[in-house]
Amino acid sequence: MVPADPAFTPIAETGGELADFGPYVAAINDAGTVAFRAQRPSGGSALFLGAGGPLQPLVVPEGELIGHPDLDNSGRVSFLLEDPAAGPALWIRAPDGGLTRAESAAPVAVMGPRGPVMNDSGCAVFCARLSSGAECVLQSEGARLQILARAGERFRAFPGLPVVNREGVAAFAALLTAGGAALLLSRAGVLTTVADTESEFRELSAFPSLNDPGQVAFTGTLKSGQAGVFRMESGRLRPLSAGGGPFENFRSVLQFGAGGLILCATPRGGLLGIYRGAGADAQRLIGLGDAFHDSTVADFALNAVSVNSSGQIALRVRLSNGRQLIIRAAPATDRMGDIL
Repeated sequence: MVPADPAFTPIAETGGELADFGPYVAAINDAGTVAFRAQRPSGGSALFLGAGGPLQPLVVPEGELIGHPDLDNSGRVSFLLEDPAAGPALWIRAPDGGLTRAESAAPVAVMGPRGPVMNDSGCAVFCARLSSGAECVLQSEGARLQILARAGERFRAFPGLPVVNREGVAAFAALLTAGGAALLLSRAGVLTTVADTESEFRELSAFPSLNDPGQVAFTGTLKSGQAGVFRMESGRLRPLSAGGGPFENFRSVLQFGAGGLILCATPRGGLLGIYRGAGADAQRLIGLGDAFHDSTVADFALNAVSVNSSGQIALRVRLSNGRQLIIRAAPATDRMGDIL
């Protein structure tokens, strides 16, 4: 691994009207605008946009926010909210402040907290539980919600976070009623299996990453016992990092652009960190125990909404001195490229 030279932009810090950012992640679009959720000292939570200057609080309907927000390149923001009277709903906030509530034909009892993840067409995916008690994966199409998969004969549950690309193709993890797990693609209502524990894998991450070309990247452990990062490309499985490399443990992987990777992993003999790339030339951006803002990093969080097409990431960081920050991390130079 080689040292990185990242540039960090502070977006927000706890104090004043911002009491807590955890346990939710921040989202980022291609302009570098960051959306995040914060707890208020007086109770309740609110959504904000920031890019390094003054924060913009977002006006949302009355109710309890669920999970994290996402935003697209036009400035739309999606979020889940529980209305005591009307129940849970997915809301899309337009750049002009207009609000759209997405409705489901099947009664929904619980939405989230995993999701939403939204593409640039305003299509969002997230996990939910129907009033029947069955877990499901929902996808929005305008103001309608459709079920991509539900627990029943084939599926037992849907752990992790569903993701969607610009074509509206979704990827998500499922626990199978017969035992084991699978990573699935949903394209135009048709489900296909990307990987499962019935074939070459012993374990699969519940957090796949899907890019616009349709490649699915994920972490997993082969039946041979080798853990690594893998990507399904045009129906062929490609190992990006597996066995004998610089990492001993892999937590998650995010994709950006046509093939770039952001990896959350533990190096051999080291502490969990975030890397650009997954091979021997992976570059560490930040991680546990790193010196940061006159303290050290005690915890951090990101997921699929936290990276944009150029590889910038929005990161929630908790420091050893108790401070919390939302930061934007980007390469200080373009020498890093799309490292694999």
